[in-house]
Amino acid sequence: MTILAVSLAMLVQSATADGWHRTDLKSAITGGLSLAVGIREGVRTPAKVSPLHGWKFDSEADLWLPDGSVRIRAFGDTQRLKNALVSPAKTASFLGLLYDFNVTKLHIDHSPLYGDQKVDVYLCSDGEGGGEQAFGADPDTVDGSTVNVNTIYVYEVGTLGQPIEACRELAHEYGHASLPAVKVPGAHEEWANGDVGERLFLMYLSEALKSKRVTSQDLFGASAEDIASYLLSRVDPLVQAIVVSGPSSRTLSSHSQAAEDQYLGMVCLAYRALPIEVFRRSLVLNPDQSPAGYNKALLEAIEERESIAVRPPQGRDGTVWIPLGKCQLHGAKVVATRDGWAKVRPSGDISLKGTG
Repeated sequence: MTILAVSLAMLVQSATADGWHRTDLKSAITGGLSLAVGIREGVRTPAKVSPLHGWKFDSEADLWLPDGSVRIRAFGDTQRLKNALVSPAKTASFLGLLYDFNVTKLHIDHSPLYGDQKVDVYLCSDGEGGGEQAFGADPDTVDGSTVNVNTIYVYEVGTLGQPIEACRELAHEYGHASLPAVKVPGAHEEWANGDVGERLFLMYLSEALKSKRVTSQDLFGASAEDIASYLLSRVDPLVQAIVVSGPSSRTLSSHSQAAEDQYLGMVCLAYRALPIEVFRRSLVLNPDQSPAGYNKALLEAIEERESIAVRPPQGRDGTVWIPLGKCQLHGAKVVATRDGWAKVRPSGDISLKGTG
């Protein structure tokens, strides 16, 4: 048994008796999960056949729970991915960070409708660069039966040369695979949980890097500066748009990219400004998988709490839009209201008293 000094996530390695190499992972969250990555020794025989394309993969790494059950299986091609930035072992470890966040912070596990709650990730040498998440049927099982599966495909994975892009790509597709779905017809992607996933998970990883609970080694080499640059361009403008102008029910109900942008801005603002208990409730209360439905869910989540602190970023003129609903407001003066939100001028720490 050897202790690794290069990574906080990968803590202890040991061999198992059944042809697997086990790496215990250190949680980045206080009270987080005790996870491990199992790496299959040698070439996988027979090779795993992907259900979507019928491609063959001869290497595998799994994310294990303490009871031995599997939540992630990552497959690759030993020879063609020999020098790739992204390997099955690194993928399983990285997604272990995100799975831990989902379960520990959001209280969300993988759907039991697919493959005993597993998500299968195929690191593909072929295809057109990018990623894809798909639900489907997999006939390539140990006993020959067909099972419903939740799968992620990363295409031309050998061309992923930038660590931040590897993080973003996997976080995006894992968002599709694991987070509550919201449908936005007319947006660049019809289902927005992938766009939510990359932003939410990278906000979390930024915090974990700052607190030194993970290192860049755990993130394919991505640095705190890499993630900060991503957040500056892909998260901050969306949050500021909500802070400055507030959401609009008309926009949220439209079939447009603007609807998704406002939805993403609300989610990111809620994660940054509200207690995690309130944020996670907002994700699961959406009545109809729509951006407008998320606004209703967010208002319901704050109203059911007895009292919560709100920590929004500053607006441009000393005012800020926050979700208010039927709550009593303390520490700010209401300037305007619309669609359950209030434009307020803070005079101190902002808190909301709900009806719960």
